[in-house]
Amino acid sequence: MPNKQILISAVCILCLISGSAIQAGEADPFGFFSKKYIGGRLGVWVNTGDDLTVNNENTSNSSFYGEFFFSSNLRPALAAEFIIGLYGRGDIEIQDAGNTYQGQLNIYPILATAKLYPLAGFSGMSLKPYLQAGGGLVIGNRPVFRYIYSGYYDAEQETEVAFAYTLGGGIDFPVADQIALTANVRYTPADFGGEFDGVKDFSGYQITFGAGYIFK
Repeated sequence: MPNKQILISAVCILCLISGSAIQAGEADPFGFFSKKYIGGRLGVWVNTGDDLTVNNENTSNSSFYGEFFFSSNLRPALAAEFIIGLYGRGDIEIQDAGNTYQGQLNIYPILATAKLYPLAGFSGMSLKPYLQAGGGLVIGNRPVFRYIYSGYYDAEQETEVAFAYTLGGGIDFPVADQIALTANVRYTPADFGGEFDGVKDFSGYQITFGAGYIFK
């Protein structure tokens, strides 16, 4: 499925879930907007940048994605969220000066974001839809091993860092005093300036679902 269709489908799912959660009751029955919470999300990363095709094998334009987050509500309609994520671009093989190097390429987004809850003042909504924006570092790490006929030999490692922004949105769904479910869709570009075997653009979407622990 094309990247744009995946994003549209994910947003539609979030909208349908939000609509089904409207019910009678208080706007914030668990006091969610005055608390902090920590948790994790799992999902998929979808490439919108350059393809890994030259001197590479077993790479993909989508991959498993996971992240840890810590969210702190600053006021009823505004929260700060810090994110550390991880996704891989697959197994790589590089030919250089007659040597064969094999390994993996992993990407680590480290982001600080702001979350705006535009419907925070509405009563009767158990889900909390939000918009999200921020920025930080995207770290690319490529550990590789030189391959010889008898097996793997010495290891080499390359690391590059890019500054990036992130834009998106999602839903927080407190289901108890100390438990919340969460869904998130974000776009995060990453430009390493042509590093990593000539590949420059590692931009992509993250589509995730998860859960968190709400501090009292």
